[in-house]
Amino acid sequence: MTVGKYTRDFFKDLRRDLAGIAGRLDRLIGLADRPRKDDEQPTGPRNAPTEEEYAAIGKVLFALNVLPPATRENEAKKRWYKTLTGWKTVLEVVAIPFAIFYAVVTYFQWRDLQHNFFIEQKSWVKYQVLWPDTPSADFKTKVIITNIGKIPMLTSEVVASIYVFPDAKPALLPDGNHPTYIDQQSFLFPNDNFNYIANLWDEQSMKVRGLSDSELRDVVEGRSYIAVIGIIKYRDELGDHWLRFCDWRNYAPNAFSNAQDCVWMNRSGDGEPPKGRPSDHANPWQK
Repeated sequence: MTVGKYTRDFFKDLRRDLAGIAGRLDRLIGLADRPRKDDEQPTGPRNAPTEEEYAAIGKVLFALNVLPPATRENEAKKRWYKTLTGWKTVLEVVAIPFAIFYAVVTYFQWRDLQHNFFIEQKSWVKYQVLWPDTPSADFKTKVIITNIGKIPMLTSEVVASIYVFPDAKPALLPDGNHPTYIDQQSFLFPNDNFNYIANLWDEQSMKVRGLSDSELRDVVEGRSYIAVIGIIKYRDELGDHWLRFCDWRNYAPNAFSNAQDCVWMNRSGDGEPPKGRPSDHANPWQK
């Protein structure tokens, strides 16, 4: 390995300085070992360390990475609040919990902002059932579907049917699939609407039917009421949404109708609608 010129000069100076320090130490040891009677005899003026010797001592201490004893002693006498390291430790202890708390608060604020933006900007659906003034054998209703949101509905699908329920019983749908028809639309812009015709269906023949004589008589006399139950599924730029509705009417004046379950069927949500009959998820207060 080739040694550079500056490296050789450094070691040469270091060797010379160490030799001077060794000579000085020998003189000090000799003075300490001599008889005390010699102290009374003048020995001549003592030579103070030269600047070269001070420089040599500094080089050795620097090369060994050793601080002078006085410096370490002064640092040891300082209290913790007078040192930079002490305050650094205090700031770290205080700052770490504060940073964690700030990160948690920021996360919840961001989540709330995202949720509020989603609620404000997504498409919202409004339905309106146009009931006939009087019931008849060929009973049917028109349902108006309106986009009251801020962005267009890309696709929509409506399924609804008419049901006749006795006043004394809750609005529970029978098990199984119910005959109906699906109306699909595309690109319903804000404030635009379309119409859906809801009908009574025969569960056996799977065909549209009217009110039977007994059903019409019960509705007129207030023993039964008529309900339109349906679901609207739609999609916009923010995802899939749904609205389930149940709208009812009693045509007899001053008649009491047990339509509480019909009212509880009204729900809305995002993603896929709940499975099963609407009446299975009727009461929102039941877990």
